[in-house]
Amino acid sequence: MIRTALRSAFPPSPSPSTRDSSPASLTIPRRISRTSPFSAARSTFWRLILNSRPILSQSLIEQAKAKPGEINYGSAGNGSSNHLSAELFKNLTGTDMTHIPYGGSAPARTDLVAGRVDVMFDNLTNVQTLIESGQLKALGVTINEESDLMPGVPPVSATVPGYEVTVWWGLVAPAGVPEPIVAKLNTAVNEFLAKEDTIEKFRVQGVRPIGGTAEEAEAYVADQMKTWIPVAEKTGMKVD
Repeated sequence: MIRTALRSAFPPSPSPSTRDSSPASLTIPRRISRTSPFSAARSTFWRLILNSRPILSQSLIEQAKAKPGEINYGSAGNGSSNHLSAELFKNLTGTDMTHIPYGGSAPARTDLVAGRVDVMFDNLTNVQTLIESGQLKALGVTINEESDLMPGVPPVSATVPGYEVTVWWGLVAPAGVPEPIVAKLNTAVNEFLAKEDTIEKFRVQGVRPIGGTAEEAEAYVADQMKTWIPVAEKTGMKVD
């Protein structure tokens, strides 16, 4: 996940880094694998959500610029992916919104529905029923195209060029694992991700299996670092 980049920038305690592990295959973001097993996946569904007020992403930006700091956003805590998603949005739009960190995304969503929080970035599976019941309004998806799971909701990038946020998962092994083992694990993970029932189970959760080689996984992780470390450093972010 993108917290990998944050931990790299601000390690809370000694822990393995990408130099100490090897990716084997990717599940959602598009690549996965390095010197040892690694597999990852990218979620196609992070959404910008506003409490029941009928605001579109463009007017949200306008309001945030007109009243710096008055609009707030909730997150699962400092250094969470919700937090990073919002800070990237702020950086690209030149807006100032006040961060309200919670001890998890559930209490943040509760306050979002109650109107105590204005905006939140969250996963489809966490908020789909709230959107369908009209308690929350989806302002945009954070992938670069509309989704069939949320028809009519535009990508944030249509208003904010360059904005894209996905969640991904991977399998990693310690550096030094023999290449034949990495290759074998990589093959097994890719075969699993290619199964129709795997694809469907992921699809209904807003997840798209991608897979790939260990080299592609390593390149993807490096690319993610380039995106998220500057965001974390600019805000002085610390992981809770």
